[in-house]
Amino acid sequence: MYYVATTTVSGANGGDSFNTGAQDNIVRVGDVTAIAEASGVWTITCNVADSFYFPSSPLPYMFFGKDNKFNTGSIIGHYAEIKFTNDSIEKDKKKGEMFAASCEIYESSK
Repeated sequence: MYYVATTTVSGANGGDSFNTGAQDNIVRVGDVTAIAEASGVWTITCNVADSFYFPSSPLPYMFFGKDNKFNTGSIIGHYAEIKFTNDSIEKDKKKGEMFAASCEIYESSK
């Protein structure tokens, strides 16, 4: 797990503000050892150093990266079906939009 401290930036031409974080300020939290849900509350457990400090204001952006040392393969198979659904109830400029979708495709057998 990683995090980056965020700052609020005003949108262009007076648009909505958003949070951003600098790529050179990314902090490694540690290896994720468990992800659990109880009564609607999700908990992520990580191995961290004793001196680890997690900022609380403003809340940082948290993200994950897989360990490429072990997980180097892609999806293997002959068939895949994907359905994207936009459940956004917003209108006009605030409606939900998909930024990108991609897939590695290669012939795995003959």
